Amino acid sequence: MKKIFLIAICILITGCQKEKNIYTIKANIEENILKHKDYNNLSSCKIDEINNTITIELINNSEEEQEWFKNNISNSNKLIFKQGKEIKQEELTYVYNYINDYINSNGQIENYTGHYIDEICNTVVVSLLENNEKHQNNFKQNIIDSNLIEFKKGNYGIDQ
Repeated sequence: MKKIFLIAICILITGCQKEKNIYTIKANIEENILKHKDYNNLSSCKIDEINNTITIELINNSEEEQEWFKNNISNSNKLIFKQGKEIKQEELTYVYNYINDYINSNGQIENYTGHYIDEICNTVVVSLLENNEKHQNNFKQNIIDSNLIEFKKGNYGIDQ
């Protein structure tokens, strides 16, 4: 009984609770970015399912900009900040179309279930039935290796 009472006090007073999953965190990041319409420092925002983290690439990756992001967008301990660059829509479209052209020329890709452009986070999301390092490397070696790609576990076009 004491243990339950202490846990309840911990949650109520200090707010200590399990960190949200990376998908919820990314959804919150996207929502907060949309609220800050003038924010133009985000290069990309990618989930890394293998390491259970979210990589935030900032055009200006200074400590001040990271602090601003943490104070206004997300302060999750799952975030990893990296230097990014300005990404143009044409770059995303090129990667997206390259994958389409590959499929049209070669047929279905093993382990692949779909892809789309995430315009908020400036990525081309590729869904794989089994999202692990082996399958990611296979996709990169055989189809296209781009830092604009975010890999996700998916089931025939439906992200999981």
